[in-house]
Amino acid sequence: MVSPVDQTERAYRAALYEVDGIGPGRMKVLLSYFGSAGKVWKTQEAKLRELGLSETVVREIRKRHTMIEPKSHLAVLAKLGIHVLVPEDEEYPDLLSKIDHSPQVLFVRGHFESTDSRAIAVVGTRKPTAYGREVTQRLVEQLVAQKFTIVSGLARGIDGIAHRTALECGGRTIGVLAGGVDRVYPPEHLGLAEEIAKHGAVVSEFAPGKLPVPGNFPARNRVISGLALGVLVTEGAAKSGAKITATWAAEQGREVFAVPGPITSHLSQAPADLIKLGAKVVTDVSDILEELGTQVGPVSRGLREAEVTLENLSEEERKIMEALADGSLQADELVRRIGVAPSSVSATLTMLELKGLVKHLGGRVYCRK
Repeated sequence: MVSPVDQTERAYRAALYEVDGIGPGRMKVLLSYFGSAGKVWKTQEAKLRELGLSETVVREIRKRHTMIEPKSHLAVLAKLGIHVLVPEDEEYPDLLSKIDHSPQVLFVRGHFESTDSRAIAVVGTRKPTAYGREVTQRLVEQLVAQKFTIVSGLARGIDGIAHRTALECGGRTIGVLAGGVDRVYPPEHLGLAEEIAKHGAVVSEFAPGKLPVPGNFPARNRVISGLALGVLVTEGAAKSGAKITATWAAEQGREVFAVPGPITSHLSQAPADLIKLGAKVVTDVSDILEELGTQVGPVSRGLREAEVTLENLSEEERKIMEALADGSLQADELVRRIGVAPSSVSATLTMLELKGLVKHLGGRVYCRK
């Protein structure tokens, strides 16, 4: 690790940042005034009060003094496979360093690489539909094929699908937690987190041991978007944490991407709302590449044609393609012909549109392209 910050100062920064009430803004002010976290740690309480720290924060610093010795604490973290990054470190993600209120300390299992500057965050509902699962898997596969690192929040649903798909494709992925990196939530993702740490990084600005309480998630979402060139929302309800992440992205000057979904599904509402607000509609990875432009280099052409073939369609997709072989049909007629529920036909038609295989002619009438 190349850094002008020595291990002693790193230890004091970690210890100070673990104090409840000291976030990025306050940490920067303290470092600017005192010159080092070591001096802050050793400053008399009366002086800290003079500088405007509340009695609660001063009391928390005093409590921390009685609990740990910073250098020994850093060594304990290292034994647990956790290393501490600060903004001066070469490994500290460049994209994250550019946002307002960037974390002044990151606790990391795994490691960052320079290639992680080519990253896309993929987020969405914790209870995806079959459609949401399929579009997430397809787009993550395409993104990994284009050498993107996949960032997400290790939550149930879309987050987990995005991480697993990236790993299955041999790609890099970064999981951002709302608690300590040793407090994986949900617990069934403990094994997934271990795999991510081997092929990317599990990261948090919250101290090891901290539980992922609800108030931490907005801050976690800002780190997810801060680590990426853009945020892709594949599926989510109107009131969705994915929309919070997308809002952070917009405020940070990052791109926002959204996948359109069936209008009959309430989980299409988050992407629909974002599209109305100006998010880029994504039906193929080329839409993301074109929007990012010079940030990621030349746009690959022909990806859809190379990856989408009739052989890899689902059974329902093949039935619809066969029904449309002789000409256009209205969606209700497709329901009668193939004997599948209307909601399933609607979702499958949307999927086929995303794959560039069918075209909506209006009035719920579809034809093959």
